[in-house]
Amino acid sequence: MLDRWLSLPARGAMHVYRSVVSPAKGFRCAHAVVTGGPSCSDVALQAFRERPFAAAIGEIDAQFARCQASLVRFDSDLIGQAIASLPTFAAEAQCCDQDGDGVINCCDPRNDNEGHDW
Repeated sequence: MLDRWLSLPARGAMHVYRSVVSPAKGFRCAHAVVTGGPSCSDVALQAFRERPFAAAIGEIDAQFARCQASLVRFDSDLIGQAIASLPTFAAEAQCCDQDGDGVINCCDPRNDNEGHDW
């Protein structure tokens, strides 16, 4: 009986989250995006429907851990993609003392020949 009284408001809060907060935040659950599996709110709603309150909280906590791991994986993939997309001309850079001031400047050999440093 107590579980039902605790689960009903929790389920209501999840519905408010899904209909108001989630659309406003502008991004989806990392676990759902990376794995194609259920979102944290999917897991929470199902847990509150099917389990005693304490067990539901444990299941939701486990889902949050999976989501965190997915976020780390997603961030690592994004960082790898960003690094892969960086210009590769750094190895072609020409370094020299262009203006005779004793400071070595490295320039992009593909620039407009005006000696812009990068």
